[in-house]
Amino acid sequence: MILSFVFIVGRYQVNNDTASSAVAIFLSCYNGAEFLNAQLDSLLAQDHQNFCVYCRDDGSSDGTQDIIQEYISKYPTQFSWLQGEDRNLKPCGSFASLMQDFLNSDRTADYFMFCDQDDVWLPNKISLSIEAITAVAPELGDVPILVHSELKVVDESLGLISKSLSEYQGLLPGHNLFGRALINSSVTGCTMLFNRQLLDRSLPIPEEAVMHDWWLALIAQAFGKIVFIRQPTIQYRQHGANTLGAKQKTGLSSDLGIHKKLYLWLFSSHDLNYVCDQSRAFMGQHGKTLSLYQRWVLRFSLLLNMRAGLFQKLVYRIVRKL
Repeated sequence: MILSFVFIVGRYQVNNDTASSAVAIFLSCYNGAEFLNAQLDSLLAQDHQNFCVYCRDDGSSDGTQDIIQEYISKYPTQFSWLQGEDRNLKPCGSFASLMQDFLNSDRTADYFMFCDQDDVWLPNKISLSIEAITAVAPELGDVPILVHSELKVVDESLGLISKSLSEYQGLLPGHNLFGRALINSSVTGCTMLFNRQLLDRSLPIPEEAVMHDWWLALIAQAFGKIVFIRQPTIQYRQHGANTLGAKQKTGLSSDLGIHKKLYLWLFSSHDLNYVCDQSRAFMGQHGKTLSLYQRWVLRFSLLLNMRAGLFQKLVYRIVRKL
C-alpha cells in the first residue's frame, strides 16, 4: 500500500511538472494564408496550453499578417509578434531571427518548438514531447537535448499519403551516428522540442547552415542527446508551395538498362558542396569542443566535395556509418 502510494504521488509530480512547463513556439510565415488558420487552430486544440507562439512574417503579400494579428487580438497570452528585422530572410534566417530575438528579450520558457504555417498538429504533440524530454533530462544533466517525432504525410486536404515520413523517405531516425547527422538530417524541424541549452549553443546560426533544424540537430548529436518519438504528432501537409516537403525514396529507374545503371553508379556524382560548407562552418564554430573522433569524422566528410563518382559514393557510404 505504501509503495503504491509513493508511486502514485511520484507519477502525479511528474505529470504536474510537465503540465506547468512553459513552451515557446517559433512560427515563421510566408504567404501561408491558405492553410494558416487550420494550423493555428490545431495549436489552440493542444492538451497542453501553457505555450506562447512567437510569430514572424517573412514578407507575405497574401493576408498572412492579418490572420496572425487576428489571433493575437483574440488570444494575446498565446500569440505574439516577435518580428525583429523586417525583411525577407528565407526559412533558415527567419527562424534564426526568432530564436535570437527571443534570447535578446526578457521572455522566458522551459522548452522551445518550431512551427510551420501549413501543417496540423495532433492534440497531444506538445505534451508527448515534454514527457519524452523530461524522461531523459535528469540522467543527462546540463546538455543540449532535442526531441522529435514521426509524422503523417498528408495531401492538401489532409488525406493520408503515408502514415510514416521515415518509411516514405527512407530515413533512419533515432540513430546515434555523428557522421550520418553531418550528411543526412533525419530530424524534421516542425516536430522538434528542445531545451534552453540547445537554444543557447546553436546561436548564431551561420549563413552556411542548410536549414535551422539541421543545424540544431548537429549540435544536439555532437554535444547532447536526440530522442525520437515513434508516434506521429503532426499531419505534414504536402502542396505545391512547400519549401522542402516530403520526397518519396526511389532507386534507379527500372526502365534503365543494366549497363546504364552501372555507368551512373560508377561515374555520376552529386553536388554536395552545401553539406561540406555546413560542415566547415560547424568545425569553425564548434571544432575546439568536439571530440577527437568527431573532428576526424567531420574532416573526412569534407571529401564529399570531390566529384569523382565512385570515390564520392564510397566516402558517402562510410560517413553514414560513423
